[in-house]
Amino acid sequence: MRFKRKTDKNYLIILLLLILVMIFFTIFRQQGIIHIYRLTKEKDQIEAFNKKIEEDNRNLKTKIHSLKKDRSYIEGIARQGLGLAREDEIIYQFKSPKNLRNENLNNKKSQK
Repeated sequence: MRFKRKTDKNYLIILLLLILVMIFFTIFRQQGIIHIYRLTKEKDQIEAFNKKIEEDNRNLKTKIHSLKKDRSYIEGIARQGLGLAREDEIIYQFKSPKNLRNENLNNKKSQK
């Protein structure tokens, strides 16, 4: 009877050790759970980045289409970016407060 209990106990210990080893390898080996979790996180980041790039591409395609076909869009870009005006428009340019202050200081120095 004693012998059977010892062998049963030994089998139980061996079984538990095997289970622990299997769990360890399942979690920590190269294709384990931790690796899969990291890959899933990386995949989610790549998908988010791809969505942003796709949105940027859609916006660029819209802009290209507008540049090719929409004359008012082209005119707006020319007016803003290049400072162009229509023939019948008058453009007023105002000096910034910094420039006015610098001119006043320069005038006072030259008068002295």
